[in-house]
Amino acid sequence: MRHMRILHVITSLDLGGAERQLLSLVQQQVTSGDSVTVIYLKGQGALRGDFLRIGVDLIKFNRLTLSKVRQVLMSMRDSEVIHGHLPRAELVVAISSFFINKVILVSKHNAERFYPGGNKKLSQLMARFVESRTLATICISEEVLQHLHRTSEIKSEQKYHVIHYGISAEPHNSIRGIRSINDTSQIKLVSISRLVEQKNLKVLVKAVSLLPENFVLDIWGIGPMRTRLMEQIAELKLLNRIRLKGLTTTPDEVFQNGDIFVLPSLYEGFGLVLLEAMYYKTPIVASNIAVVREILGEDYKYLCNPDSAEEFASTLEALAKGDKIELLKKYSATLRKFDIKISENRIKRLYRYLAESKNSGENNSVS
Repeated sequence: MRHMRILHVITSLDLGGAERQLLSLVQQQVTSGDSVTVIYLKGQGALRGDFLRIGVDLIKFNRLTLSKVRQVLMSMRDSEVIHGHLPRAELVVAISSFFINKVILVSKHNAERFYPGGNKKLSQLMARFVESRTLATICISEEVLQHLHRTSEIKSEQKYHVIHYGISAEPHNSIRGIRSINDTSQIKLVSISRLVEQKNLKVLVKAVSLLPENFVLDIWGIGPMRTRLMEQIAELKLLNRIRLKGLTTTPDEVFQNGDIFVLPSLYEGFGLVLLEAMYYKTPIVASNIAVVREILGEDYKYLCNPDSAEEFASTLEALAKGDKIELLKKYSATLRKFDIKISENRIKRLYRYLAESKNSGENNSVS
């Protein structure tokens, strides 16, 4: 495929899954020879240095000044493809379609309404406005696509394409293998997530209270539930076993220092952390929800009812004592299905198809 000039627009460059996945995608696009620019709309840009190191042009568009608008419009006009990520950025690229005649598409990263917590009708109207002004929408999982149907935030089915997140399928040789765990070992559980209701961390905290004292838990992330979680941890007398660690800029160290990674979420758009845990050879216990089964497989043994602390506790004990070698084999096979090269290639094919269809005036869906 010939090289392309691609512009990504994203709400922030903070440490979320959508932002980290965009970094992986852009790195692969640059490796493939594409010219890439990234515009972000707010935040401190925690991943800014990582994007610059791989040769990406960055623009922070947080102020509606004449010079900034001019800079953004020039970047859009110089690009062949404009790709929006997350709702605020989706609106920006949709509005740009009135002024810029380019291939414009968006990615849906969350199994949430376009306007979470807001008026449902307004959320539906905004989602359908974006759909009407863009050529295609990438859903990062089948679950995201089904969520759009459930919330009626989809109208033109032919515009939607499921392309999963990706990660390197070949872990670096320096990544440690799963260590042997015996009955007296300290077993470190780790979780990386925003401290919000969706992540269901209160059930995980309760599960730790049901486990032997050699199980400890580090939770990495920030969010509005921090105070409530601290209160729960204190009430259950777990201050010496559970730590809220705040943000991490080195998730690789978190995974490699943990014995088991836990994802107790009520719902997810994808769950990039599952791919990362497998990449770093960290055994996984997770909620038995649709998108987790979509990634780990319907036959994955260590899935739990997200409402049951008791089930999480018993499953964590079972995994601590279980056969980790078989898990490594399963993870290796799973990662091959979610190779970032496959994701990038499918997205590039979609870019090409949309460009050809736009030039020929066609309006068919890609196979």
